[in-house]
Amino acid sequence: MAYEPKTKQQIAANPARVETTQRSRRRREDSFNGLDYRLFVPEELKDSMYVYRWINDEPGRLFQATEQDDYDFVHDERIRTEEAGSHKNTDTGTRISRIVGRSKTGEPMRAFLCRKLKEYYEEDNRKRHEHWRQVTDQVEMGLVPGGGGGLFGSDPAHAYIPRDARRR
Repeated sequence: MAYEPKTKQQIAANPARVETTQRSRRRREDSFNGLDYRLFVPEELKDSMYVYRWINDEPGRLFQATEQDDYDFVHDERIRTEEAGSHKNTDTGTRISRIVGRSKTGEPMRAFLCRKLKEYYEEDNRKRHEHWRQVTDQVEMGLVPGGGGGLFGSDPAHAYIPRDARRR
């Protein structure tokens, strides 16, 4: 069957599909140029007194962060709105969670939105960096951190010492 171009009368009798169907976007407004940032939380919905983190639901990780550290689950209704990504929420309660991958068993892994007072976060960060600085200084000077039986052992001959380390 050969292709026959439509006549002007046939075109006029059948308006183009664009004219007969209502235009609407299939892409969600919160997908940025086709990319879906599933862990995005709009800055204007965050409390400036807190630092926000997504914490994976791995064995012991949530317990460590929420019971042994100062993180709390976020229960903010403003973040649960459609504009903020409620369609991505996987928690049936008031907490906010997203699917972020698969666990070792193949089950979906969720991450929960948590927050910590900025003051506590900065204090903990200072302590962590101070400890790291002390260990780094000891390594640079050729000292063995731990004094024996630790990661580097008690024998400096078997410890890692950078070539350009400061010597006493």
